[in-house]
Amino acid sequence: MPIIALEFSAELVNIINLQLADDFDTTGQYVFLQCKDCETLGIIKILPELGNPAPLTAELSRDGKSVILAHFIIEGLKPNKFSLNGNFIATTEDNRKIAIPFNRGQDFEEAEGTGVAVRNMKLGFSIVDSSAASSSST
Repeated sequence: MPIIALEFSAELVNIINLQLADDFDTTGQYVFLQCKDCETLGIIKILPELGNPAPLTAELSRDGKSVILAHFIIEGLKPNKFSLNGNFIATTEDNRKIAIPFNRGQDFEEAEGTGVAVRNMKLGFSIVDSSAASSSST
């Protein structure tokens, strides 16, 4: 069964580092989903043993590169869209820490004179080497 990586990229404004907040749960949990059109039941298992979520840095953002937020095994469904809901912590260019809430995958525009923004967010899925899938499921 292939392992799926959730990739994230964005344009960072006055931010040098953007990472998941500590309250974001990437433990090995199962999520059960049902296809709203076909009634098929699917299972998603988060695989924390494949590494912690990588922070998006200003350099990666400038280069248009993405980072991996999580790895999954998905049974019964094929992922096509992910909506980011949760908190990130941004480190600003002047070394302040600011909580960045994302709601339904919408960009974060400057709030309360902070001078920071996260724009043009892109979330996508990629298949990780299938040899890793067989070794992680044992």
